[in-house]
Amino acid sequence: MAKAHGSPAPGAAGDAKSKPSGGAVQIEPGKEKGTLSIASFDRLLKETPDAVLLVDTRDEKEFKRAAIKGSINIPIEQLEKKLNTLPADKPIIFVCGTGGRSGEAYDMVKLLRSQLTAYFLDADLKFNPDGTYTVKPH
Repeated sequence: MAKAHGSPAPGAAGDAKSKPSGGAVQIEPGKEKGTLSIASFDRLLKETPDAVLLVDTRDEKEFKRAAIKGSINIPIEQLEKKLNTLPADKPIIFVCGTGGRSGEAYDMVKLLRSQLTAYFLDADLKFNPDGTYTVKPH
């Protein structure tokens, strides 16, 4: 079972590609296929964190040390078994420290549950024990 960090409340459903009206989420794509821009990531977590599911693909020990508030932990090696637990009614954003494991998670979802709206953050992400983060482009 995924471990929650904080208490993610049920969020508004929405098509990530639609305009932000009626609860929909606007996600700006990044440079690589499947990524979202750092600016979009920051804006979503600041303005509408409940409108997306943030999945941290790092291992459980890393997640327990520090994680983004509201994220859940599904280590990459457990993701395939837990794909059916991911929601189809909101965008999913995969994160890790560098984009490697989160990119692998994105590829797995697109291969095995292509109907899901998924993205990953391809950047250097530092997790802080207080639930905050800092992010830098590669």
